Amino acid sequence: MVGAGAPRDDVLAWAAMELSEVPELEPEPFDVHALVASAGERHGARARAKGLSFEVKLAGSVPDRALGEERWLGTVLDGLLDNAIRFTDAGEVVASVTADPTSGARILLHAEISDTGCGMPTETVRALFRPQGGRFTASELLDGGGSMRVCGRLIDLMDGRIGASSALGMGTTTWFTVPLDLPA
Repeated sequence: MVGAGAPRDDVLAWAAMELSEVPELEPEPFDVHALVASAGERHGARARAKGLSFEVKLAGSVPDRALGEERWLGTVLDGLLDNAIRFTDAGEVVASVTADPTSGARILLHAEISDTGCGMPTETVRALFRPQGGRFTASELLDGGGSMRVCGRLIDLMDGRIGASSALGMGTTTWFTVPLDLPA
């Protein structure tokens, strides 16, 4: 799984590929709780080192196991948490994960990351997850914009939705929702 203790460069390494290339999707059973806990441990240490309050909330509605793209979900969670911590100098970062049942043996997994960081202007929020075409440059990934487009692309590939709300000086909330099947 990408992200399980991997450095940021490894987590987003595939982003250097051209956007026209599609990563292979291989839904497999995975431990949802462990994925969230692992991301929380990695990013929590970094947030606390900056003097931030950090919390991960996992709702009781989230199943232990699901069928899905653990690697890509981990990459998206890592990207959103990394960005929240990077652009928050004081206050907190809170990640909340919930699940809603849909039809049959399927859920919608919803993750929301809120921070008290610097926030973004409306124009930036509108373009945050939009693909720009071409290859990602190292500077795009380092400034956070490229990594957000990577997250958007991955969520699209998993038939999910991703978004953000923000205001300058008021922090940012990013979120994604992806459908996951439940194992038999």
